[in-house]
Amino acid sequence: MSKTRIDYCYANPAGNITILVETAFNVADYPQIASKLLSAEPEAEQVGFIEGVSTSDVSLRMAGGEFCGNAAFSSAAFAAMKSGADKAVISVDFRGIDRSLTASVKRTSDKCFRGTIDMPLPEEISEQRLNFNETEVILPVVRFPGIAHIICTSPLEKGFAEAALKQWCAELGTSAAGIMLLDKNNKTLTPLVYVPDPETLFWESSCASGTCAAAAWLSSRSGTYGTYSFAEPGGTLGAETEKNSIRLINSVTLSIRTSEI
Repeated sequence: MSKTRIDYCYANPAGNITILVETAFNVADYPQIASKLLSAEPEAEQVGFIEGVSTSDVSLRMAGGEFCGNAAFSSAAFAAMKSGADKAVISVDFRGIDRSLTASVKRTSDKCFRGTIDMPLPEEISEQRLNFNETEVILPVVRFPGIAHIICTSPLEKGFAEAALKQWCAELGTSAAGIMLLDKNNKTLTPLVYVPDPETLFWESSCASGTCAAAAWLSSRSGTYGTYSFAEPGGTLGAETEKNSIRLINSVTLSIRTSEI
């Protein structure tokens, strides 16, 4: 069987390794290609597909149709690197989001960029009654287009969280779901993210949308806006909340790779 050559960018935003595929494929083949790439790159946690790129904009679709802030920011940095720019404002057309996301990126070294990206506002922040194996919990849920994050400020047993999240994703009727284990006192965040198609479940090194979900929830509780920073397993992510906006503060290291699968 002949193999297919795939050109992609290997992006590392705070440890949340993201593959951005530049080779064109049919959308129906995205989950299968993603599964093969995740096997070929065992440290990677997610796969997105670049559907168009220029000096000022980039179009991105995730393999499972979910939303991913780290992938959005990484794709903006990729567009800047492709154009040779040291500083750029990039419009990110993220499939499934009804508006473009504006990213400001600046090169900090040969393959590293730092900056911010506007994130979608939550569609809803609410308390949800969730059940699993005769255990009922009431937890905050922050919904974004394409993903819903469950905020948990108390420890959860690893096996329970992994099994429960799959069921809760279906209950919430979302393309992807996360459990964000938030320690408010120590300002740490441990993200678990599930995407049904392709079937992936990762304790992620960092989660951009989860970071913004935690920041949005904390702002809604306090009634004030501000800048939040969380230490996550792979590094630190920040979020700035205002009345009508949330911005992710991020950095990413990029490398261009080719694989045959």
